[in-house]
Amino acid sequence: MLEELAHIGVRNVSDVLAHPRDHWERSLGRRGAFLHDRALGLDDSPVVPHSDAKSCSAENTLDRDTLDRALLERWLLTQAERVGRELRSMDKKGLTVTLKIKFHDFTAITRSKTLLRPTDITAEIHQAARRLLASEKLPRPVRLIGLGVSNFRAVQAALPLAEDPGRGRDRLLDQAMDRIRDKFGSKIILRADAASSGAEAVEDLLSRKNRISDDE
Repeated sequence: MLEELAHIGVRNVSDVLAHPRDHWERSLGRRGAFLHDRALGLDDSPVVPHSDAKSCSAENTLDRDTLDRALLERWLLTQAERVGRELRSMDKKGLTVTLKIKFHDFTAITRSKTLLRPTDITAEIHQAARRLLASEKLPRPVRLIGLGVSNFRAVQAALPLAEDPGRGRDRLLDQAMDRIRDKFGSKIILRADAASSGAEAVEDLLSRKNRISDDE
């Protein structure tokens, strides 16, 4: 099948996703539908029921109520790292990213975005959460911020195609940081974007009390 795909110019996953599912069904029949589903990370194989977590989330109550979007984005990056690392440890990917905000008067909102394909990549989780935050007006100071990933898919064997270069770099960065933290501890390395140039820096110990895997 690889030679057949190469003959029609398909070398990367993005080449598959450039066309809708029915295009591949017309071109390759059932194999085309299978190819497109795998490129999206989808698998309709029967699921054996068990007690695995249905979502993974992280949240932080801030030391001071704030309207500082840059600070909130740094917290979202730290939380995306926690959640992404947890997903990778469980061999899970999620399709839905949810943003949670609680204001100083204890009112709260949640906003969700369903992605085009399941992910466990920190940068993709963070980007989705940032976009959700950017769409909110923040009428009152924020006391708590958090994000979660749900709508899980089990990690499937990758298609024998080259991964998109940017996505491949993000995945390699995650894997390298996971290995370093597993060996030397969670405080040993911090992404530059999670550090503040001002007086208030974002530091997180990846502690169990700040990481939540939900069963419901």
